[in-house]
Amino acid sequence: VYLLRTGELSLLPLLLVALMSLAERPECSNAIGELDCVDVLLRVLEEYAIQLKGLAADVLATLCRQPANCLELLHLGGIPKLLSMLHTEDQGLLEALLRLLCHITVDVALVQEFRYSGGIPVICSLLGAGQSGVKH
Repeated sequence: VYLLRTGELSLLPLLLVALMSLAERPECSNAIGELDCVDVLLRVLEEYAIQLKGLAADVLATLCRQPANCLELLHLGGIPKLLSMLHTEDQGLLEALLRLLCHITVDVALVQEFRYSGGIPVICSLLGAGQSGVKH
């Protein structure tokens, strides 16, 4: 987890894939979440290239299968950050972000934050954008 803070961009994809493998085990997922990993992954989502963002979103989605990691995301203000990223042109990143939002919206507090942050109109606009090519 500490290696995620590396400035060496060629290592970051490998580290994210390794972290994903570890995060798939519930006992490891909790331990990873306790190491400030959610904050680092949010930073990757905000600051790095599209490919790294997709990997970070997938790792976060896996980590957020554990309620403690979802709450950490909430405390870090992650919901508005994730919602702001949904208007991406990259289909892979969009799908990864939507998977992540599916995992975090199972908790009542997170659903409320999602709603208060304007998540419902954002999702509706995405659904409407998908309908733009359909003739009525």
